Amino acid sequence: MKLPILRILPLAFLSYGTLLASPVDFTPRPDGFEIDGVRINQVKFLQGKEEITYRPPVAWLCKGSPDVALLQLSGTLSTVRAEMRHQDNTPPPVWNEEGMKALRLRAQTLIPAAEKLTLTEEIRNPVQINGHETLELVYSGLLFTRSYKFVVVLLPLEKEQFSFTLYSQEKEFEGASREFISSLFRLIWKQP
Repeated sequence: MKLPILRILPLAFLSYGTLLASPVDFTPRPDGFEIDGVRINQVKFLQGKEEITYRPPVAWLCKGSPDVALLQLSGTLSTVRAEMRHQDNTPPPVWNEEGMKALRLRAQTLIPAAEKLTLTEEIRNPVQINGHETLELVYSGLLFTRSYKFVVVLLPLEKEQFSFTLYSQEKEFEGASREFISSLFRLIWKQP
């Protein structure tokens, strides 16, 4: 009796491992395409054998490392900062009140250490990313003793979760957050 159980156990670990998504390497690699003779620049990130292409807003710089993509306005003294991150989901997301509470808690962990952090707005599905539903959470608070606003867009999938965070001083927030969030629909997963 014990021998068959031992044979099944490694298979259980093997099948569990296939449920986890490949990590994303957010090191931006130059990419692009042409439309009517005009070159459109974008970057690509790697996720296992897949590529994720992204076209940042005009005049935004995209830097990164294997763990996080960092975006900011180029050539200006701006407080606008944006990040893209990835993590495995455990368990898969559920769009009920308990699931929403877990997503709100996740969003708070993505915000820099701000004081007096207050959730001011919650929008379900502000933008579809690669055909999937998202959640947008907007916060206000104090960072470096100044009034800041923060927005977190979560893309919870069955095996993984992507997060997109932007923060800036209030005076720059509206335009920058609109540009950043509207650029997220340009994230495209390409299979080999």
